Amino acid sequence: WLRPADKRERSDRSSATSVMAPVLFVAFGTTGDILPLFHIARRVRTRHRIVFVSHAAHAATCDWAAAGIEFLGTPTRPDERSTAIGSEYEAAVQASARCGFVVFNLFALGAWHIAEARGVAAVAASPCLIPYTPPAAFEEAFRSELPRLHAALVAAKGDGAVRWAEVEHWMWPLWTERWGSWRCERLGLPAAPMAACDEANATAALPRATPLLYGFSPALLPPPPHWPRSSALTGAWHGGGGNAPHAPQEGGEGWEAERDAHALRDALGDGRPPLYAGFGSASAALLRSGGGADVARAALEAARRLGCPLLLHSCGEPALA
Repeated sequence: WLRPADKRERSDRSSATSVMAPVLFVAFGTTGDILPLFHIARRVRTRHRIVFVSHAAHAATCDWAAAGIEFLGTPTRPDERSTAIGSEYEAAVQASARCGFVVFNLFALGAWHIAEARGVAAVAASPCLIPYTPPAAFEEAFRSELPRLHAALVAAKGDGAVRWAEVEHWMWPLWTERWGSWRCERLGLPAAPMAACDEANATAALPRATPLLYGFSPALLPPPPHWPRSSALTGAWHGGGGNAPHAPQEGGEGWEAERDAHALRDALGDGRPPLYAGFGSASAALLRSGGGADVARAALEAARRLGCPLLLHSCGEPALA
């Protein structure tokens, strides 16, 4: 997707590149959810204009202007799920009118509905594996409400069309009641996605599966065999100007992290590999909920049982240090 064009493509399309529609990125969540997609957007920016929609609080998270990215903020909080879909997605709805492709993370599923309404292709991009599965009664309720669509999804073959495997893996929240009235009233769509495939004597074909890209290595988690073919592990999405590794210069970008890594290796010596526990950019929210201490105690107990050191990443939160 959005791969660099080969020489012939560049020749054929060079005159059209400047007028290509922008790519719309929609990403919600904390800093760790936003930064990886910012790095993707910055790379894509070399060939496409970018409009990036996220919480207004992230206006200072990245240097959007220096990256040549148009940032649009929403009046929602990074550490809270918004119940007001209209205010959460209005900026994305309006921006989508001038965009020709949509990239979204799994905390911004409304962007999938927006892409459907605009008739443009979309890609889901998640920097981590979000461990959510459909409720136990979901499939039976889906079959009861949309029997023909369910049958079509289950029967779909490997021709690129969306299948029940995608629904079970990540798409199932798209059919929850949260979206129905907004789809109808704001987007002019049926309340349920792919509803045309459920009509009697329906001739509508299932749409192509939306690719889901995971931004981590298969060395961390080899893809299980039941994952749909439309899901792919790409490796981490990070900053940096090139592919070749380089040693950070003292005082330069990445130098402190490199220094700390050497200090950690010296402290661990040649003993057992440590158990790592981290809270990511959601540390503050975890502490406010009172769950940080419980998770830290669980990590300590796990390390004790394994007989290995514990590497606890407190993300600068004194209460976890």
